[in-house]
Amino acid sequence: MAGTTETTIKLKVAPSHETKHLAYLYAKAKREMVRYLAENSITADFMDTLHKQFYAKLKQRGMPLALILDCYKDAINTYKSWVGVKIKGAQEPKKLPKAKKVSVILTPGITFSFDIYNQKLYILGKETKILGHSKLYFGELAQSRLIKKDDGWYLHTTVKMKERRVRPRGLIAVDINEEFIMAGNNEIVVEVPTRFYDAWHYIKVAEGLKEKYGEKFKYSRRIQFRYRQLYKKAKLILMDSAKKIGKWVVDVATMLNANVIVLEKIQGLDMSKTMSLLFQYKRIQEWIEWQARKHGMKVLYVSPRYSSLTCPKCKGPMTETKDRMVKCLNCGFEDNRDYVAVRNLYGRGYWLLSTALRKSSPEKGE
Repeated sequence: MAGTTETTIKLKVAPSHETKHLAYLYAKAKREMVRYLAENSITADFMDTLHKQFYAKLKQRGMPLALILDCYKDAINTYKSWVGVKIKGAQEPKKLPKAKKVSVILTPGITFSFDIYNQKLYILGKETKILGHSKLYFGELAQSRLIKKDDGWYLHTTVKMKERRVRPRGLIAVDINEEFIMAGNNEIVVEVPTRFYDAWHYIKVAEGLKEKYGEKFKYSRRIQFRYRQLYKKAKLILMDSAKKIGKWVVDVATMLNANVIVLEKIQGLDMSKTMSLLFQYKRIQEWIEWQARKHGMKVLYVSPRYSSLTCPKCKGPMTETKDRMVKCLNCGFEDNRDYVAVRNLYGRGYWLLSTALRKSSPEKGE
C-alpha cells in the first residue's frame, strides 16, 4: 500500500475582526500561562493546574472552550522547551520565557475547518478569505497555526496525504546554483537564471545601513523601517523566483517525457555557503516538489557529494581547468561542471529508482 506524507500549506488570509480579537486574547493568555508556570516552577499536572487557575478568567473574557484547551497545550509546550534549555545548559536562558508573537494553535474540525468543495475556509467559526496564491491539497488536515506577521495574517496547516503511485517513464536531474538552475537528463541539459543576486543586492544594502549608523540604528525607527523594507524586498524576489523555477522544472520534465525529478539532499550541500543561499535552495526544492505532486510526478533525493567532480563516463576524479570547465584525469572527458553535476545526479537517481523497482518487484514477493 502507498504510504503517507506530510506537507505544509501556507496561506495568506484575511481573518474577521472577531477572529483577530480572539487571536490577541489567546496570545495574552498564553504569555500569562507561561509566566505562571515558570514563576511557580510547575513540574507535573500542567493541564489541571492551568485549568484551575485560568479557565474562569478566560471564559469571562469571551474565549471559547476549544480555543482555551489549545492555549493550554501551546503554553505547556513553550514552557517545556524553555525548561529543556535551562536543564541542558546549552545557553543561558532569560529569567522568564517570553511568547511575544501572536501565534494561535487551531484544531481541524473544531477551531478550524476547510470546505474543499466550496473552497471556503473557517477559522474560529468565522468565514475567512484566502488572499493571493494558495497551495491547496486534498488530504487529512492536521494541526494548524494562525500567525500574525508584519505584512498580514498567515495560516500554516499540516496536511497528511496518501502518496500517489507513479509508474516511472523517465527522469530528469536538477542542479541548483547561485546564478542559474540546470535541469535535464544524460543527453539534454537546460538552464534558467535565478534572481539570487538581485535579492542579495538588497540584503547587502540593508546590512550596510546597520554598519553605517552603528548605535544610532538601535534608536532610529526610520532607519529600522528602511532596513526591514529592504529585507522584505529581497524575500519577495526570492519567493517569486522559487515559484517560477518550480513550474519551469516541471515543464522541462514534461518536455523530456519524464515524471521523476531528482534533487540534491540539502544535508550534503557545502555548508560554507551563506545561510541565505542554503535557505533559498530549500525554498526552491519545496516549490519543485509541490509542482511535481500537483502534476502527478515523483521526487527523489540523492547525495550531491562530488557530483560536479566525478566523471559521468568512467567515474574517475575530475579537476577544474577554466571558466567552470572540468576535465577527467583518467579518460580525458571535459565539460562544464554544472552539466557534469546534472548527469551524475541523473545517474544516481536512475540507480536509486531501478533499485527500488527491483525491491518492489513480484519476484521479491511484495
